[in-house]
Amino acid sequence: MIGKVKVCFFKYPNVKKWKAIISTDTNLSEIEVLKIYLRRWSIECIFKEIRQYFGYDQSKSSNYAAMVADLTIRYVFYTMFCFRKEMSNNEPMGQVVLKFYQELFDMWLSAFVEMMFIRYAKDFVDYAIELGYTDLFDLRKNIDKLLRAFFEKEVWIDKITEADNKQLRKSA
Repeated sequence: MIGKVKVCFFKYPNVKKWKAIISTDTNLSEIEVLKIYLRRWSIECIFKEIRQYFGYDQSKSSNYAAMVADLTIRYVFYTMFCFRKEMSNNEPMGQVVLKFYQELFDMWLSAFVEMMFIRYAKDFVDYAIELGYTDLFDLRKNIDKLLRAFFEKEVWIDKITEADNKQLRKSA
């Protein structure tokens, strides 16, 4: 014996089939059962979208704090995504997701370039001094050529991999 349950039947407008909702709280009215069901259903839809578009349940960590941080970041992204979806003028979901990820990529790329510039600006100036640049006007006049030479001299793929590895070690 399961116990006492309340079965409520509902028919949505313009839908032929009836929907049965079972509640273990027999003291609730039918309307209260429906309100709770609808609230819970919207939460289930959120979970589905987070799993589908943001990789919820893919965290590899067994550390509780890391799992909470991972979930928090995914919910922040989901909140940003919902805002983007509201502004999308009824675009198909796939297009909204692609545009959202493109915006994130552009922001991250911009932040990464800024971080790399700040991190290596001193190295660049030292490189210019090594090449004999002491006058800022000469440096400004030849900046394009000098930047190309600096970036070709440096092995940036190795530096990016190194930065990623440092970040992975910090988060582990």
